[in-house]
Amino acid sequence: ASFNVGIPAYGKVQVVKTGEGSTVLAGVKFGVYSDSDCKNKIAELTTGEDGTGTSGDIPAGTVYLKELSTVNPYIISAEVKSATITANAVAKVPFTNMAAKGKIRIEKVGDALTGSRSEETEYGNVTVPAYTQKGLKGVVFEVRDSVGKVVATLTTNDSGIAETEPLPLGSYTVQEKSAPAAYLVDDTVYEVTLAYKDQNTPIVTATIKADNELRTGGIKICKLTQDFDPKKLNFYNKLAEGYVFGLYTAEDIGDVPADVLLEVLT
Repeated sequence: ASFNVGIPAYGKVQVVKTGEGSTVLAGVKFGVYSDSDCKNKIAELTTGEDGTGTSGDIPAGTVYLKELSTVNPYIISAEVKSATITANAVAKVPFTNMAAKGKIRIEKVGDALTGSRSEETEYGNVTVPAYTQKGLKGVVFEVRDSVGKVVATLTTNDSGIAETEPLPLGSYTVQEKSAPAAYLVDDTVYEVTLAYKDQNTPIVTATIKADNELRTGGIKICKLTQDFDPKKLNFYNKLAEGYVFGLYTAEDIGDVPADVLLEVLT
């Protein structure tokens, strides 16, 4: 009598792990599963310095690979790939990680004339302008990288917000280049670091909050009157006290109409 005894066939699976630009990645962990839902883990691999990780002997058939963890500054891949294990062979499966990136967000505000209130005085009603801090549209910023190269030019929207496209992680500076005519330009150089958070955060955001100061001015009145000098028998000018002046709007300013008393000066 003769018997045929089947000899189980075994093979191996190898992960080839790279990052952007085909950089090999060491220290990335993978699970090898017998099912496509990746619930029955039969092996675990960790990539070495050459970016590869190879299993021990696995029975021939179809297996599934899923990334378990990755390394800074990369984002874990959710992709599941299958591999066919054949006798005495190594099935190679490539995986690629994308690096995390960051955005710089600017929130710019400034005082805006939004209304007025009335105060009664002995010279009539004085209209007092009311200001509210609001998002400032039209402020232009330059974003530079660590070597001083301009990587973005931003202009704030109606809400006073501007945001870069995704940028590589690293150090940046942000500086205001122009502002609406009614506001002073803020020459502060803001230093920003876009830093890796974790393998599950593809985009980190650094926010700059700043305000612009309104351009202001003042009016100085020098009132002179004439007096008579009886010794010299002539008139001369001298500074006068006690005169009252009214400051009025010459045109509509926001919600404040023209020809309105704004301030009483003495």
